[in-house]
Amino acid sequence: MSLLHRPVRAGAVAVLGLAITAMTGALASTAAVAAPAGTPTFSALARSVPHTTDKAIGHYSTKSMSVEVALAPRNAAGLNQTLKALYNPHSGSYHHWLAKGQFTARYAPSAAKRAAVSAYLRSAGLTVHSSSSPFLVRASGSSAKVSSAFRTTLRTYRNNKGTRYFSNSTAVHLPSSLASSVMGVVGLSNTVREHSMVQRAKFITHKKVSSSGDPNAACQTPYPTNAQLFNAINNGVGFPFGYGDAPGCNGLTPSQENGIYNAPHATPRTTGAGVKIGVFELSEYQHSDVATYAHQFFGAHYTPPLVDVNVDGGPGTPVCPAGDQCPPEFNGFAGDIEVVADIETQLAIAPAVRSLVVYNAPNDFTGQTSLDEWTKIAKDDQVASVSSSWAVCENDVNAGYVQAESRWPCRARARSVPRVTPARSPASGPTAAPSPTSWTRRRSPG
Repeated sequence: MSLLHRPVRAGAVAVLGLAITAMTGALASTAAVAAPAGTPTFSALARSVPHTTDKAIGHYSTKSMSVEVALAPRNAAGLNQTLKALYNPHSGSYHHWLAKGQFTARYAPSAAKRAAVSAYLRSAGLTVHSSSSPFLVRASGSSAKVSSAFRTTLRTYRNNKGTRYFSNSTAVHLPSSLASSVMGVVGLSNTVREHSMVQRAKFITHKKVSSSGDPNAACQTPYPTNAQLFNAINNGVGFPFGYGDAPGCNGLTPSQENGIYNAPHATPRTTGAGVKIGVFELSEYQHSDVATYAHQFFGAHYTPPLVDVNVDGGPGTPVCPAGDQCPPEFNGFAGDIEVVADIETQLAIAPAVRSLVVYNAPNDFTGQTSLDEWTKIAKDDQVASVSSSWAVCENDVNAGYVQAESRWPCRARARSVPRVTPARSPASGPTAAPSPTSWTRRRSPG
């Protein structure tokens, strides 16, 4: 199963037609644990132990933590067939998208299954909370009760940089009657913090702008070599850097971005006239930064059609799940360059959109706020495409989180909402800092 693929951002577009295969009950099952007569038999969830070479330094203990049980879709085989038919040009169902509400009606876990999982969690001493997604059951309790409910062990680890984190060290178990309906459990580790992929330039100098002729001719440079990047990062050796036709060679112009993306000739239809699009973000930003870019390239009378939608309080006033972390150094305006560059990229290609909806949640450490944001996007069901360029290391996510997140692209593909990952140059405009080493990502479970 491919979890992450991160090609280097080099100004090329990555429009994702995600190949998602619905997870079946077989994925969630393994050996059953024998039990005395009259007590339930427990089964281990497959791939439920995160791989690590870090040293365990003790048991993890907290008075309260929050977890989410990710449920498998109902009729997974039917979901697979529907997705294949929707994208098969030879099928009678080709591009006959599901109407709003049909995906949930056909493929969401049944109310009875959700109730059974909730009842078990309550019987284990956990408090069950309402969830905005029919695929997630959220509960909270002490680490001791969580460990007992899932028949697992939570430990504290320390990596080679001295950072401490917690994670389960043994397989997650659930009653066998429920295990086949569960894809995984989110919240048993706090390493799922998504990262802004913009790298602030260090030890890099810009060439002086030419005093005559082409204003950018003197400041443009070739893309940095691996040796230059290595020396800059490891030895502090700078190099001249200038990229694109934006003022001061500080990024791409809209025409350059359209050329790199091989965008069609500009017409009202191809520039997004009347369409709503969205971006997935985890940081506050300033509208004035976007306005600076827009006025530079689209004129003083252009007003970026931004609509802000905060989830879980947003990164400015985070409402963090119990036992989770949403620290100030990773929230507020910590990733504003990423947000602004994402928005600028969308406007460069589709300046005529009716609105660009900026979805924003706190950047937490267990991934639960990110799932809440994807759920909000799916429930609103108002944007024609969604762009995301935040990333998380493959080794830092467990199968439960990846499978939980995979429900959104399945729903989106059935509703014809493409998930777009912008691949940017070192910067997409004069308001974004140059970034010669940055990545984009594709997560494609299944």
